[in-house]
Parts: sequence; structure tokens; C-alpha cells
Amino acid sequence: MFKKGNMKVYFKSTSILRAIIRNIRSSERVYGCIAWVTHPKILDEMENVPTELIMTKHKANRWKRHIKVKFMGSGRGRKKILMHHKFCVGFRGKRPAWVATGSFNFTKSACRHYENIMIIEDPDTAEAFYEEFKKLKEQ
Repeated sequence: MFKKGNMKVYFKSTSILRAIIRNIRSSERVYGCIAWVTHPKILDEMENVPTELIMTKHKANRWKRHIKVKFMGSGRGRKKILMHHKFCVGFRGKRPAWVATGSFNFTKSACRHYENIMIIEDPDTAEAFYEEFKKLKEQ
């Protein structure tokens, strides 16, 4: 793990998973634009906190959980559009408090790959990502 100021960067999958779970647990609400979310430990934590996700329309994301979900992605071939973001925003109080972003999809298979995630504990940065979430939610 690399730390500078209010930012932490993780490269080891076990550290990434622990950091994501720790931040979800410390939040009052969670909003995410994440291409694929299938890791059971992450989904379990998200069920314990009011969570809204925007995910890629894909059969792997068709799970039954108490999590509000919007699917994005349509078209075929050259016209295909994917929701390919990988970020999660946590609220503490009335404002976004942190954002996690990087290459890591919230899946078990991502734990076998070379991935990264950066967690930034900064309300202004988290707000920018939350604004993107809201924009996509309205589409």
C-alpha cells in the first residue's frame, strides 16, 4: 500500500478487498458505478448499508440482493455502449466522504488478476464522482 495525504493506493488483491469492505462499513450510504459486482463479501457489506449501483447490463450482474441497481449498456457491434466505470462513493453525514476508483472490478475473479484501487478521503473529489453517478442515473 502506498499512502500520501488523504490518498491510499492498493495493488494486492487481499488488501484491496479489505479496504473496500472497511470503507463500505464506515459509510452511511454508498453509490457506485462499477462494471461488474459479483464478489459475495462486497455484496454482503453493501446489503448492510443503503446502496445504489449502476452496472453493466450483463448476466453476471443478475443477482438477487437488497441493493438498488440500474443497468446500462445497449447496442451491438460498433454501436455497443458499456458502463465501464469502476468507482464507489461513500457518504458520512450529508456529503460524500471518500471515493474508491481503479482497475478493480468488484468480483472474485478480479482477486486473481493484477489490479489496483485508489481510495481518496476527500469530500470534493468524492463529490465529483457522485455527480457522475447522478448524471448516469438520470440517463
